[in-house]
Amino acid sequence: MPPIALGQSSLPSETRATIEMLESRLQEVKASTDLDESNQTQLLDLYRKAISLVEQQRTHEAATQKFIKARDSAPKQSALLREQLEDLEAEAPLKLLDSLSSEALPQLEQQLLSEKADLTGLANSVAGLEVLQETQAQRPQQARERLNEARRLQAKITDTLQLPPSEGQLPRLVEAKRWSLEQEARTLGAELEMLDQELLSQPLRIELLGAQRDKATQELNRQQDYVELLESKVAERRLSEAETVKEETEETERQAFGKHALLQEIAQQNTQLSDELNQLVVELEKITIEENIAATQARRIADSFRLARQKLEIAGLSQALGQVLLGQRRILPDSGEFKASEKRRQDLVIASSLRQLRNQQERARLRDIKVYVDDLTESLSETWKSLLRDDVLALAELRRDLLDKAIAADDTYQQTLGELDFSQRQLAETVTDYSKFLDERLLWIRTGEPPSWETLKSISQNIAVFTSPQHWLELGRALVFLLRSPGFC
Repeated sequence: MPPIALGQSSLPSETRATIEMLESRLQEVKASTDLDESNQTQLLDLYRKAISLVEQQRTHEAATQKFIKARDSAPKQSALLREQLEDLEAEAPLKLLDSLSSEALPQLEQQLLSEKADLTGLANSVAGLEVLQETQAQRPQQARERLNEARRLQAKITDTLQLPPSEGQLPRLVEAKRWSLEQEARTLGAELEMLDQELLSQPLRIELLGAQRDKATQELNRQQDYVELLESKVAERRLSEAETVKEETEETERQAFGKHALLQEIAQQNTQLSDELNQLVVELEKITIEENIAATQARRIADSFRLARQKLEIAGLSQALGQVLLGQRRILPDSGEFKASEKRRQDLVIASSLRQLRNQQERARLRDIKVYVDDLTESLSETWKSLLRDDVLALAELRRDLLDKAIAADDTYQQTLGELDFSQRQLAETVTDYSKFLDERLLWIRTGEPPSWETLKSISQNIAVFTSPQHWLELGRALVFLLRSPGFC
């Protein structure tokens, strides 16, 4: 039998086993009663392996065509995306529609939720493109390693195919082994061609991913600006309505002054509830601002983390890069702050939930407002009941509206706390991962002049008083610096 060359199509077409032929032989072996169990098992395994290799070959060939097409299409797509990006950067910032000024607060809040959902989708797209770009940046080295391995395997298969079959082997088994080896050689040939095309198209595809990421980032930034505008509008409307309600309840309380004690008490309670609502709106705006800051900080640190990994993968850790990364390490937020913030958010959620439960219970009593008024005036005489009923009813209706607003405000408050919690957790995870990454790689970076022998002696003499891991870390660094110092002996 002639040796197998390394090319994909080096075998004569008449020697190739098709999937149909292999599947037919597979069924024959399954139905055969003449084969012993060992030969039958070997044949089945060889036919199945050959079928799998044919399918892999087809997959490699399809991928090869995609890489070839990418060499032609990627530059055109990148140019088009860059043009679109330039147009997008030249566009004026998004503005709120004039029609939003006449929208009721619930509709504005619903619109804000919709825009935030779009913002999340864009953020996920940008994150996915960044991960894909980072993964692709590592592919050339991986592809070259696989190319070398595949060539070695092809050479080994070529040598194996030149060997004569073992004496006494079943002819069908000899044939199946040859088919399997020949197909493995073809599959490796297809893989080699695919890897060659992948490497040739790699720079073009990386450039396309960069253009896609830049355009998606610009869209994300525009959407973020629009969401912040809408948040400001919603916050302004909330505060305006809360102030209006507060003025109304305060006026009602003033009108109740000097009247029956029951009217004064209900009016005061309404004013207290409007004060709570007003304070809740103010806190809600603060939490929204805090959430935006946390989300922005998380994205900034994630970008720094990604760039640091890329620099280290490309250039390795140098003294200059190490000093830059040490500077970044020092300005990372303290992880202890995250735990304190999380505890504070939990307390706020509990307080809001209890407050909302109290308001919901009272609102349930107000479903039948006549019964609610009857309960309030139960201890009064019939004369007073008749005189005060209309005033009590008006105050009860005002309280019902206040409770509806307070319950809805706590719903929004808890949702915003949830968004803040999500952003803070993302920030905490990113900071923790980045800190660990830097600590593992920056331990050996010199941060000052190497210690002298006298310094090391001083440290060793005081080793008995070392009480924390930081002490031991400093000793370790001192030893490393000293050993790396050119003048040390």
